[in-house]
Amino acid sequence: MPVERCRGLDGDPSDSQARYLEAEVDGLTIASVYLPNGNPQPGPKFAYKLAWFDRLIRHAQGLMDEAGDVVLAGDFNVVPTNADIYNAWLWRFDAVLQPESRASFEHLLDQGWIDTTRHLHPTERIYTFWVNEAAFRRNAGFRMDFLLLKPDLAPRLVGAEVDSALRGRAKPSDHAPVWVELRARAGSELKNLRAINRPQSTIPANMASVAAAMAAVASQPSHFQRRGSANSPIRRRLDAARMTATMMGTEMTALITADQ
Repeated sequence: MPVERCRGLDGDPSDSQARYLEAEVDGLTIASVYLPNGNPQPGPKFAYKLAWFDRLIRHAQGLMDEAGDVVLAGDFNVVPTNADIYNAWLWRFDAVLQPESRASFEHLLDQGWIDTTRHLHPTERIYTFWVNEAAFRRNAGFRMDFLLLKPDLAPRLVGAEVDSALRGRAKPSDHAPVWVELRARAGSELKNLRAINRPQSTIPANMASVAAAMAAVASQPSHFQRRGSANSPIRRRLDAARMTATMMGTEMTALITADQ
C-alpha cells in the first residue's frame, strides 16, 4: 500500500502552494513535482521559481544520499537545451528558457539523476508540451516534463516514451503523458512497473491497474479506472492511490502501474 513520505518542501514556511508530494510503494519512492512557471520574468514570480528550484535541489540531494530507489516525476517548467524546443529564439525571453532555469536543472542532474527520455533517446526531437492545437499539429513543442531516476535504477529501465497522441484529443491538456517502464525488483509481487507523469485525465482502458498515485498541484480532480476484486492487493493499492490523489486536487499526477 502506498505510504506518503513528504508533502511540500522545507525552506519556506510561508509557501502554501501545493507543488510537491512524495510517496513510497513496493520499495520505490516517487516524487510528484510541479515547478513554478516563473513568468513574467524578471520579477517576483521568477524569483519564486528559482528559490523553489533551490529547495527542490536540496531535497533531491537528500533522496540521492539515502538508500532506496527514487523517481522524480513532473512538470519542471524548464527547457534544458535548444534541442528540447522547436524554436528557442522565439521563446528566448520566457522563464522556461532562461539561463538561471537551465542552470538549476543542470545542477539537479549533476547530483546523478538520469533523464530517462534522453538516456534512451539521446538525439530525437521529443516534446511533451504544445501551447495550443495549432502548435501541436505542426509539432512546435517543448520538452518540460521529466521522469528522473537514481542511477541504481538505470539497469532496470526498459522504456521511456511520451503519449503525444493524447494531446490531439478533444479538450486535452497542453501537456502529454510521459512514462517510463522499469523491471520490477527481485522479490517484488509486482511485475514490470510503469511510472507515469500525466496531466489530469482518465486512465485509458488498456492500462494496467494503478498501484500508486501522487498528486502534485491543486487544480483539477483525477480519475482512476478501478480493476480487480474489492479485496485484491492491486485493488487495495488503487483505493489507497485514489485517496492519496484526493487529498489534493491534481493537474499532474505520478502513477505506477503493474503489468497484469
